[in-house]
Amino acid sequence: MAGRTQLFSLRKQGIREIYEVTRKRSGIRRSGLPSPAPMDFDAVAESIRHSLDTMEVWSCEYRVCLPERGIRWLDGHSVRSGYRTGVRFGMATFVT
Repeated sequence: MAGRTQLFSLRKQGIREIYEVTRKRSGIRRSGLPSPAPMDFDAVAESIRHSLDTMEVWSCEYRVCLPERGIRWLDGHSVRSGYRTGVRFGMATFVT
């Protein structure tokens, strides 16, 4: 994913519940979000690369290690917003 800017606009009310990030910090760079757990990192990165390269829907179940809740499974999905744009819209929900 080198060379690609990853800026997430996280303005929904559920942001604290899913990522344990306050709304005040919305519009943060990817580095401000919990990373996928080490055992899932490569698979998540590859699924994102594949989605960006093929413009297909991104869908992935993965674990994150949250500061307050520890390891949690998330189910993430995103779609591109339009033709030839890097902007994507998506969501993540708890699996566990």
